[in-house]
Amino acid sequence: MRLLKLKIHGLRAYQTPLDLEFVARQRVVKENTHLYELLPRVYQNSTLMFIGDNTSGKTPTIEMISYAMRMLEGMPQSLIRNAKVLDSLSVGDRFHLETYFMGTSEKLYKLETTIRKDVAFFEEESKFIIEQEVLYKKEASKIRSRKHLFSFEESVPVLTRKAKGEKLPLDVSIAKDIYQEEACSMQHLDLITLSEEELLLEFLSVDQSLLKFTAPLIEKISLDDAHEVTAVRGVRLKFDDMEPFFLKEKKELFRYLSPGLMRSTVLLHMASTVLKHGGYLLVDALEKDLSRDKAVALLRLFGKPEVNRKGACLLATTLDPDLLDEMERSDSIYLLHHEGGIKVRNLAELLTRNDLKKSDVYRSGTLSGTAHLETRFDELLRHLKEDRQEEPTEKTEG
Repeated sequence: MRLLKLKIHGLRAYQTPLDLEFVARQRVVKENTHLYELLPRVYQNSTLMFIGDNTSGKTPTIEMISYAMRMLEGMPQSLIRNAKVLDSLSVGDRFHLETYFMGTSEKLYKLETTIRKDVAFFEEESKFIIEQEVLYKKEASKIRSRKHLFSFEESVPVLTRKAKGEKLPLDVSIAKDIYQEEACSMQHLDLITLSEEELLLEFLSVDQSLLKFTAPLIEKISLDDAHEVTAVRGVRLKFDDMEPFFLKEKKELFRYLSPGLMRSTVLLHMASTVLKHGGYLLVDALEKDLSRDKAVALLRLFGKPEVNRKGACLLATTLDPDLLDEMERSDSIYLLHHEGGIKVRNLAELLTRNDLKKSDVYRSGTLSGTAHLETRFDELLRHLKEDRQEEPTEKTEG
């Protein structure tokens, strides 16, 4: 299943509706190797980057993308954990999603969904229920260019929530069956909400060959047989030039390996899986999980057609403007800032030229919502000077 466009409105945290496109907006030339052809004259960006300062809304935005994908997969609302921005809604509030997607059959779908926050009787927490849903469909052969991709005015609904009757739970989307038919082997993986225990289990399940890229000093690591009495499985760990030793509990591994090392290894494993099968990899704060050189290498892997043969897509947030220079096209970058609410804009709408160095443009402060780096430094310097001036001077005895 390929997500082509996502539009969400009704969220209090956003000043304007969240409107994201996963297909190329700008003109495509032969040199654009970072693109994957979905249909004739319709291309998907292999990477989408979301950049903004702290509190600009990067995490809520990528969480809502994951939320929409989980909903399409048929996951019940009660099990979708990675959408904290919905906590700000009150009981009775509604928000609306428009999701445009296509499957392996090359049919195009538009799903309109209205979700309401409701009272969960006999439970401590509220719940979300899907109040209304309408699904439209059309043949991909009717698409002549990108501008016709999202036009469903002439289409009639092929499925409504009412038609499903009482067979479908209130918190499961009608897209569930479509997804199962159309998704094939595509993967949707993310590191957004992994708990410490989940991270540990994911790390212990990765391909051991990947450790030479993230932890070259580890020769081998494996789960041991379960203890006869407690049934708890321990961990055998061996570093180079050292005898192997045994950890009685898996969580003891955190004494020897950092969560950062585990996250980077799991991230590389997820990237390998998505590149092999196609699909999406979502990463929040790419620079937190990978060093600069490894983050650049990951971006380049997704942009290489010989590696990314099935059109896998990496969606990542970052604070690092230098990573923007690895993005070949402006339409693969979204700028975020907070101005009476979260504002998300595609860089192609603000910057028509592709020959400019994107990190310099971002740092220059010429784009709305970005501040000049020297201006920020001057403000910090002024604040520190004023703070020092307010300190009482110590008297010295003569």
